[in-house]
Amino acid sequence: MILRIDHTRLLSTLCAAVALLASSLLLAAPPARAAVAPNSVTLFSDNAVIPSSSSVLFEARVVTSGALATGTVTFKEGNRTFGSPATLNRSSDNTYALALISIFGSGIGSSGKFVITATYSGDSNYTSTVSTGICQVIGSGAGLDLSGCDFSASTLTSPDMTNTNLTNSNFSNATITSGNLSGANFSGATLTGVTSSGLTGTPSSLPSGWSILGGSFVYTAPVPSQTPQPLLQQVGQPTGGCSSVADQKLNWAGSESGGWGTSWAQWVNGGRGGVVCTRYLVWTTTGRWTVAS
Repeated sequence: MILRIDHTRLLSTLCAAVALLASSLLLAAPPARAAVAPNSVTLFSDNAVIPSSSSVLFEARVVTSGALATGTVTFKEGNRTFGSPATLNRSSDNTYALALISIFGSGIGSSGKFVITATYSGDSNYTSTVSTGICQVIGSGAGLDLSGCDFSASTLTSPDMTNTNLTNSNFSNATITSGNLSGANFSGATLTGVTSSGLTGTPSSLPSGWSILGGSFVYTAPVPSQTPQPLLQQVGQPTGGCSSVADQKLNWAGSESGGWGTSWAQWVNGGRGGVVCTRYLVWTTTGRWTVAS
């Protein structure tokens, strides 16, 4: 008996099976991961107060939890763009991506305060994100209204802040050296983590707990108020009972009379113990002892 194989039909069947398997694999493939926002996009200035003839270096950092971000960063002041988008590179320790741009002060403006932002382009893993704006001062900062300015983690070298309004400004983790702060108003400013040296002049106002000592910002934590612990008073029980205790001699800081109750103590009767009259005094917010209720 001769078995004949229909090669055409066999080939057609095999093709159909392969197509079905490929279709099943495509259906089983996991969906593409949606892009997420980076952890942060932050911007720093290497000198936040410069003359128009000097240059400033801006650094934008894109911090992520997974793969390092790729793409570009555009540096802007309002709707104005500085140069071409800067390509992101890996940090030296491979923990974040960064982009740099150097700009002459005259390219930013002739004088005054300017708010600079960094716009991250995004990539297949991360969405486009804009940093918080930081303040860049061109020319002298003396007498300017810099209230609410963000200088966090930036550097300020020899800034003239004479009579400058710096209320509610943010200097957290900033570095300030050799600045004149005469009459500057730092009321409500954030100075946590600031590094400073060579500061001169006396500001008109500083946040609570802050001072300038030896040319540096110094924070002194307030001493917590210490409320005295309740006091125990005991006397031997008089013949008339505890209600007849002559407590005028035990009137501490104006505490009132009364409040005595009976209890037992070892110290009476020559150490053999016995009934005594006891009360507790507590310290009040008005600065006097009173009988505990």
